[in-house]
Order: sequence, then structure tokens, then C-alpha cells
Amino acid sequence: MPRFLRVGGVHIPYASRAKVLQTIDRSFHDGSQIRVAFCNANTMVSALRSQAYIDTLSRFLVLNDGVGIDLASSLFMGHGFEDNLNGTDLVPEILEKATAPVSIYLLGAKQPVVEEAGRQLAARFPRHHVVGMHHGYLKREDEAAVVAEINASKAGLLLVAMGNPRQEQFIDRHAAELSPHVLIGVGALFDFISGTVPRAPHWMRVLRLEWLFRLMIEPRRLGWRYTGGLAIFLVQIMRLRIARLWLKPADLEREEQDLPKRLRPGN
Repeated sequence: MPRFLRVGGVHIPYASRAKVLQTIDRSFHDGSQIRVAFCNANTMVSALRSQAYIDTLSRFLVLNDGVGIDLASSLFMGHGFEDNLNGTDLVPEILEKATAPVSIYLLGAKQPVVEEAGRQLAARFPRHHVVGMHHGYLKREDEAAVVAEINASKAGLLLVAMGNPRQEQFIDRHAAELSPHVLIGVGALFDFISGTVPRAPHWMRVLRLEWLFRLMIEPRRLGWRYTGGLAIFLVQIMRLRIARLWLKPADLEREEQDLPKRLRPGN
């Protein structure tokens, strides 16, 4: 079985939940820094429309998030992923399974939301320590001061909730200056933890229907992302799957390189 799903320059490993948790936990102890991103279908489409975003993600451990990426893997490679590694579930599990106490800094969302998320994390994981937080509405000239604040907090884990691609771009831009060993772009995690946005019922999550619940509560914001955008993405993935059956390797490589062009608006 291949080690990665490779689509137009985005590489997602076929890694189990246990292996990912072990890899991240090791970074808390061995002094190495790891950057983690979660890739759903919308993230993949955004990356394929931007070579700069692809370059940014190449420096991250990119994990599969959601049914869209699993469908893409099944269409393109003939099999899905072992586990769904979405950040909303994985980040709490990182804290549950951590082998030593972790100091956490939260960056992102609106100030009342990040503060409530910090309170909820502290209550849920009392052996860890929330050592700082800051809203995510930063101007570029504000970033150096926030980086200094994060480093002064001596956090080992930085959670950045600014949405794609801003959160990954912030992490990538400042990773060399940041002292936390684990840097994770967490999307809407603070909204869920704080209770600002409700999560789907457990049965919908088990059936991989969380996207449908989010579409029902935020149809105007998520309608195109979860319908038209996903359909275009999967059609192009299926086209590549069919091309693998009859194209020579060099021609197939050109088809894959052309995928970002076909996913741009208007094509």
C-alpha cells in the first residue's frame, strides 16, 4: 500500500491514529518541532489553486480530514484511509494520550471565544496548563509581539485557529522563531470547544455525516464548499483515476500537474 495520497503536490500520509499520536507526543520530549495541518476537500481545493499554499503544506504533517478526502483516496487509489483524523477530535486525544503535562497557548478566533475555549480546555484537561491566549485578528505588524508572547509563555503546544490558509501561513512564517515543539492549525476547534458552534450528534459523526450537520446550520457560508466545490474536486479526481488506466507515466504526470488549473474558478 502506498505511504501517501499524492494529489497535485499535496501529500497526505496513510497513517493510523495511533501512529500520528505517537509521532506528535514524541515531539514534546525530543526537542524536534512538528507542524500539523488538517486537509479536508475544501483545503485541498484551496491548495491546488495556489502553488504558494502547496509549498507551505509541504513543510507540514498533513492529515486527512473528512469524507471528501476519503472519497478522493478511494477514487484515486482504490482504498480509503484507516482513520478520519480531523482536528476537532484529534487535538483532545493528543492531550488525553500525552505522556507528560503539556503547556498550551491558544491563538485565534475572537477574544471571548478563545478565552472560553481556554477555560473549557483547562477544566477538561486539568493536568495540562493553558499558559496564554490571543485572538486571531492580527495585522502583520502585530505578529512579532504575539510570537514573543507565545515564546515567553514557554508553551509546548501552539494551537492556531485562523482558518485555511491563514493559520498554516502564520505557522510557516514564524516556525523558526517559535519555541513550542508542536504547532497545529486547528480551524474551527475553538468555536466547538467554547460552545459557540454546536457539533453534530454522535451518531452523525459515526456515520461520517458531520459535514451535513454543519451544512444545515450554516448553509450560506458552507453551501458551495460542501456541494459544488466538492463535486468539482471529486470529478477531477475520478478523471485522474481513469487516466491512470491508459496514460503513460509522463502523460499522467502532466495530467496531475494540470489539476490545479482545472480547479480554478471559471474552468
